[in-house]
Amino acid sequence: MDDHKDLVKLHYGQWAATYGDAADDGWFAWVRAREARLVYRMLELDGGATVLDAGCGPGLYARRMHLQGHEVWAVDFAPEMVERVSAHVSHSQQADVEELALGRTFDRVLCLGVLEWVRCPQTAVKRLAAHLAPGGRLVLLVPRTGPGGWVYQYQKRKHSLAARLYSTSAMRKLGEEAGLRYRAHVTPALHNFIMVFEAERP
Repeated sequence: MDDHKDLVKLHYGQWAATYGDAADDGWFAWVRAREARLVYRMLELDGGATVLDAGCGPGLYARRMHLQGHEVWAVDFAPEMVERVSAHVSHSQQADVEELALGRTFDRVLCLGVLEWVRCPQTAVKRLAAHLAPGGRLVLLVPRTGPGGWVYQYQKRKHSLAARLYSTSAMRKLGEEAGLRYRAHVTPALHNFIMVFEAERP
């Protein structure tokens, strides 16, 4: 593991106790709420789906999906985040998305706020794609190039973190190179976008 990934793990591990709490979000709460509405719309979850939340954090999405009756596996780079979600999902474990190998596939794979920290985006997206069942759907949330993304980068630099930004065209290329079919993308806020891919059916 490189030094920067160590910093990312430390940062989010220290933040785990309050990450996503209403009091901690402050003015950003409305952005997170809009993101959530769009993410759930893009997931198009049916009853009893199998879901992998890769980079689950404290379980902001995983807990809700589990309560809705889906089989949810939650993984995160920071063990402190995994500890927060473990009692609220079907399975949880610490994992690096670039080395993800769970030995099974899922109807839906969710990866939010993770790809800005990876060493090799191509590897990460291919590992996520490998966990999709035929016809399964991958939903990604990443910071985007442009002024909004630059502000996001500046905020993260205060914590000595270097966030990678993505254009929609570059992200689409990554998904298609991993063998996935682009479906759509939306922009919840000035600094990010959500992109959806699907795995081919046999």
